[in-house]
Amino acid sequence: MTAATLHVAFCRGDSQTLTEALEACGRSDAVVCHDDDLSIGPIEPPDYLRRINWIAEALDFEGWPPTPDEPLPSREDRFHYHPWYARPADETAFWTAALDPANRIVLWLTRRSPRNVAGVMEWLRRAGERPCEIVDFTEVLATPQPRDRKPYHALGLTALMPEEFRVLELLAEAKPLADELRHCWTTRWAQLRAENAPFRIIGPEGLQSAPITTFDAGLLAQCKPAWRKVARVVGGCLLEGVEEEAVHPPNEMVLAARLHALVKAGQLEMLGEDVFAMRFCDIRLPPPRVHGRSSSPGLV
Repeated sequence: MTAATLHVAFCRGDSQTLTEALEACGRSDAVVCHDDDLSIGPIEPPDYLRRINWIAEALDFEGWPPTPDEPLPSREDRFHYHPWYARPADETAFWTAALDPANRIVLWLTRRSPRNVAGVMEWLRRAGERPCEIVDFTEVLATPQPRDRKPYHALGLTALMPEEFRVLELLAEAKPLADELRHCWTTRWAQLRAENAPFRIIGPEGLQSAPITTFDAGLLAQCKPAWRKVARVVGGCLLEGVEEEAVHPPNEMVLAARLHALVKAGQLEMLGEDVFAMRFCDIRLPPPRVHGRSSSPGLV
């Protein structure tokens, strides 16, 4: 009897895109998604609740705040883009399904995404020697859009839509994971777990540990002496990571959190109540000091 195929994705966008593409061609393959972003926060020990507490303490984030256009956001809205969007029960359910020996497992990833690579490495740690197949879309270019400045490598399957056939063409290229690559990734993951750094990024040699200040320079480069919306600064940093093939920040939440840290450190000034209300909060570089005093007293 042929085993049922289970596709494993490591971000919600990939999961949704893959589901839509499979349905469009009449396939009934199941898709599961790991909502936890293992490129952020402590990974040793692999304690889900400990990681939730870390993000609240280290990044000072407990959900997106109410805004004038959405005063009472739902839980889904409050934790949109949160690496730990799911509940602990969802985390358990994911690993139960993803490690089910009755399924043919297909792991989807781009090696340009630290979240993807970290998720695959953790799956391999938990799965041991269990066989799996890999769909690697690292070198696939995104579907061109009229406003695209130049072609760029897709950081997720969503960038290939609405051309579902491109996703299905990738599926046809699924290959069994080579023993050499399995050993390389499991060894690397053991090292990263021992280092247990705040972030993991893609470097010259693949996934590597990084300090909590990793994205600060890029954020400061987006700031000016004139006020700018936090959303513009964060968006600019994300876009530059895509277009310049640079170290790509994990998400908006992490960047907003680091802007908040830079404000507290005196490297930026903020106008507004909450940096996480990104469209309703402004940020700028501090103006020149005159006789040891800032020219903008009273600002945060």
